[in-house]
Amino acid sequence: MAEVGELITAARQAWSDRDLWKAKGKLEAAFDLEPQGEWLARARLLAGVVARELGDTHMALTYLHGLMSGWDMYPDSKPLMEGACLYNLALVRMQRREPHEAIRLYEQAEAAFRAQGMDDYLRQALQNRAWALCGLGDAEGAREALAEAEPVAKSQEAKWQQEVGWAYLALVDGDLDSVLELGRSIPPEAPALIQAQVSWLAGRAFFRMGDLVAAERFADLAIQWGQESKDTRRINDGTELLRECRQQRTQGA
Repeated sequence: MAEVGELITAARQAWSDRDLWKAKGKLEAAFDLEPQGEWLARARLLAGVVARELGDTHMALTYLHGLMSGWDMYPDSKPLMEGACLYNLALVRMQRREPHEAIRLYEQAEAAFRAQGMDDYLRQALQNRAWALCGLGDAEGAREALAEAEPVAKSQEAKWQQEVGWAYLALVDGDLDSVLELGRSIPPEAPALIQAQVSWLAGRAFFRMGDLVAAERFADLAIQWGQESKDTRRINDGTELLRECRQQRTQGA
């Protein structure tokens, strides 16, 4: 199993370096050697994450459901990996435009993270559930999730993510000035993912205001930041907004 472990470790390093195709190749080589026990659990979880980030939601579901169905083969891995697996399944469902199923999975992930005292993972699940609820127009549900995430949002990036969540809630509530104020308050050193979300929110606000030129500009920015962060959800959101802007401009011509 030494070679299997080396391959999976190398795959994780490649994933950390954002070299997703290299990570995928290392994992495929590891699976060819038929890993067992904890190594199999690690490989399935990481393969699900890599497939999701590459936009292959079918394979992501295959790996993640395989992990969930095999806890009896690696029982010691369940306490530490179950929450992460459920969380990634929720992210996949969001990519597939299945927000109701994603919300159900986020709630299950939150329960698993609470049981293990994994506060930062809990925070991420809560913030993502709030985002999904905002997309459905459920302002009250989103507000409750963000309020629960507030005390565990401790790092600077976590705090920025929290601000993004409150801004999306402001968009749902129709407080467009607050959305644009967030865009002005996020510093340029914020991560690409945060910049992509902020750009998309600003684009949505301008779209509602009827300023299609500004909305298109921020949709383009959302796509560019999404590509830099290698987040297909942000790329898809920006692309959809850009399409709506152009459609609106065509109809108004």
